Amino acid sequence: LLPRSRERVLSGLGAYREHLSTMYRAIQTTTGCDVIVDSSKVPLYGRILQTLPEVELSVVHLMRDPRAVAYSWLRKKSLPDWGHQQYMPTYGPIQSALSWDLCNVASELFWRRRPDKYLLLRYEDFIADPRGSVRTVLDLVDIGPVELPFTDAHTVQMGPSHSVSGNPSRFRTGPVELRVDERWKRKMPGAARSLVSTFVGPLGKRYGYDLW
Repeated sequence: LLPRSRERVLSGLGAYREHLSTMYRAIQTTTGCDVIVDSSKVPLYGRILQTLPEVELSVVHLMRDPRAVAYSWLRKKSLPDWGHQQYMPTYGPIQSALSWDLCNVASELFWRRRPDKYLLLRYEDFIADPRGSVRTVLDLVDIGPVELPFTDAHTVQMGPSHSVSGNPSRFRTGPVELRVDERWKRKMPGAARSLVSTFVGPLGKRYGYDLW
């Protein structure tokens, strides 16, 4: 944004930014942590956080094959943290593809010029070397050598999570094997796969995904 436009936008977000500042200060004061992990997935939200003077933002841009993402959104998943039977929303292949395009392009445009604070990490590369990937993320936020909860190259000992929203799998505890999930290759309808490939187009190839 141009300077004047940016000032107008920030002025309009004044109360919201104040609430965010209060929330993050409270988290830091209560936990005493040096790094707060926010798993929000909306690039614009991250952009707003970047405007808070007390926040030093680092971005881990995690992406996955768009066909796998679309297949995941097609599946019906229950929400065990709800008191009654509820399910995650589902989205069609076109909506998933367009969302994939928008989020990934926006993330790269917002932060790729800050290589010291931005890391692009593909899901497939993470699964291939989870321990090395986690160390790379820790390096991004200047956390030195620490003992990681891996029992072997692809198994991590998961503790309880305090995340208030997200995929139901976040409730899993104990030893969890990290392996690539390629069910979409067997179960995703061909028409849905073609729609995703069409609407993602050459952008997929840019990130190393051969969609055709």
